[in-house]
Amino acid sequence: MIFWIVFIIITLFAFVAGASFFQAWRLLHFHAEGFKSLRLEELGTQQKIALFILGRRMVRPVNTRDPSALGMDFETRRVRCPAGHELELWRVRVPSPRAVAVMLHGYAVSKEVMLEAAQEFAALGCEPWLVDLRGSGGSDGDSTSLGFHDAEDLEAIAWDVRQCHGGAAPPVTFYGQSMGAVAAIRAVHLGRINPAVLILEAPFDSLLNAVRNRFALLGLPVFPAAHLLVFWGGLLFGSSGFAHRPSLYARNVRTPVLLMQGDQDRRVTPQQAEVLYAAFPGPRQLIWFPGAGHESLQQYDSRLWRESVDCFFKEMLKTDD
Repeated sequence: MIFWIVFIIITLFAFVAGASFFQAWRLLHFHAEGFKSLRLEELGTQQKIALFILGRRMVRPVNTRDPSALGMDFETRRVRCPAGHELELWRVRVPSPRAVAVMLHGYAVSKEVMLEAAQEFAALGCEPWLVDLRGSGGSDGDSTSLGFHDAEDLEAIAWDVRQCHGGAAPPVTFYGQSMGAVAAIRAVHLGRINPAVLILEAPFDSLLNAVRNRFALLGLPVFPAAHLLVFWGGLLFGSSGFAHRPSLYARNVRTPVLLMQGDQDRRVTPQQAEVLYAAFPGPRQLIWFPGAGHESLQQYDSRLWRESVDCFFKEMLKTDD
């Protein structure tokens, strides 16, 4: 009897471990065909079970619009990173900008999702630089590291900004949504970039918590599945997934930070946002968006977003433009 109990336990653990590896692989690798997003709230029971066992084949994000769709003049640039791959950027032309806003998107999307936010930045007198991170849009690659290795690429982007503006470069801010915000925090932590300010929307405080929250949304057991998924994910992008913790990176970030967060976000809970916010040692401000979930906060409430960014710029950049 004991033999069979042990056998069943080992078999179940092996099944869950194998399923977790398959999920991690699918979540980190994009394909020509598959699902465009992971709206877990919209899945039925059978779909949730299938997702738990098989993962979800994610389609590689592409751009179907560019800044001209919103009447913005722009140029397309390509930046070569130290690792050898290239990233595609859109530089929106703004005369005599008060600042440059380097814009970083979230998971499984491309830079086109930030076009409306870019338009807002331009209206505020900032020059938007929209970036396709690795594996997205016009950039090289077909995989993601959830902001881990993307942080290493931001130094090349900051260098290209300086080259374009020469000695008259305006202050540079890095603006990130979700995964893009994580990349920006880690890049400052690593000393890759030294922006004038950081503007962050809903970055997770740790990869483990981000995965836990998604299993909770599925109504499925969090342990040990979430831990196994983080373990395999870390191995796949060449590090420890458990060490991918922006709440630890934040301790080395003395750059002024504007953190914007939806108070109904179930992927990054308000409690987790508070933990991350408290970890920043420098000047910081936390703006809550009532009723907002894990989504573009600029599109959710453009007035509150615009006022928050404008006031933060005026305070931190000492400009009334």
